[in-house]
Amino acid sequence: LEDLQDHYGKLYERYRQLHDGTEANTQRIHEMKRNLETAYAAEKYLSQEIEELMQTLASIEKDNKGQTKVHTELEDLRRQHHTLTTDYTTLQQDYATLSAENVEIRRELETVKSSKRLSTSSIVNAGTDELFNRIATLEGENFSLVQKLEEFQESMVRQTLALAERERNIEVLREQVTYLEENLRSKLEDLDEKSNLLDCTQEYLEEANARLALMETKPEGVDRKGKSLFAEVNYQRRTMKKLLAAQKKSYIDMKKLCNGSQSEIKRLKRENIALHKELKQCTSLLCSADRSYQADKLNERIRQLLRQVESLEKQLEVSQRRLSYMDNYKDVGWLDSILSFCKNETDELKSVQIPRPVWKSSYATFKRRKQDSAPKHNKCVAYCSIERIS
Repeated sequence: LEDLQDHYGKLYERYRQLHDGTEANTQRIHEMKRNLETAYAAEKYLSQEIEELMQTLASIEKDNKGQTKVHTELEDLRRQHHTLTTDYTTLQQDYATLSAENVEIRRELETVKSSKRLSTSSIVNAGTDELFNRIATLEGENFSLVQKLEEFQESMVRQTLALAERERNIEVLREQVTYLEENLRSKLEDLDEKSNLLDCTQEYLEEANARLALMETKPEGVDRKGKSLFAEVNYQRRTMKKLLAAQKKSYIDMKKLCNGSQSEIKRLKRENIALHKELKQCTSLLCSADRSYQADKLNERIRQLLRQVESLEKQLEVSQRRLSYMDNYKDVGWLDSILSFCKNETDELKSVQIPRPVWKSSYATFKRRKQDSAPKHNKCVAYCSIERIS
């Protein structure tokens, strides 16, 4: 009995350690949630900054004075994106550590359960009411601990889904930033070309003005040379007018092309929004499929528990037969109270236990839901693969 008490004392200490570990894990999960909320707020701020950047780009097309401001805002957006990526990596690392700790806790719980099963036979032979009460309390505590572990697993699944959603949003924002940078680069190239064209026209005008000034300062005695110079200047003026008309036409064409590209940009933006909505639908379908997978895991767990219940019932029958044999042939009447207690406990457990047809019906409904959601899941996966290929 003293050895059993020491053994259960160690088990109880181990249970306290596991309980403290689960509480620490819950605190860390709350911290991860707060970090995710801060990341989500930063993401909202980044989307607002991108909208302001698009407005500034529209104003740049009208007036070319706000280029330095756009560059600084782009640098700020890059820095914020870098900080978001670092936060995301830290969150992934925390999630990996928590999952590893969860696996270790499960292993330790399995060892505790196995040790408890091994000790039940010795408890039956010992036959003390105090040990039975202690076993009942430990079973209740183990059941609550298993429930907490299941809740922790569900919360981890929700955290992974939220992290995937944040990652998708970050990818969309990164694509928008690259698109804005390319658009700004093309606008700067157009401005450089126009400035070079303006410099060339100014040089031509300066040469023409210099020649006109030379013609005005010539003496009156050289009429032929003056007429020839005037004709040459007139010819150059006509050529300059033709050149300016051609440049004006090219400028108008470039302006039309710019306006057309604006409509194309708006169209592409609408298509991107529609594609984003379709991707959200796909993610919702995948989440529903994941829920069906979790339901299958729950059914597997239920079947394992049913098998454990059957094995425990068999062990109980064996122990009852042994006790009845001892009562009949070895004159141990003090075991009657233990037998009655065990019988009452088994009757209570059977009354609390949900009947097997209910489990079978729930399993059938889960299986039917999985079969209904399987075509949707396959269709969603095929659609995502086609979108990636395109």
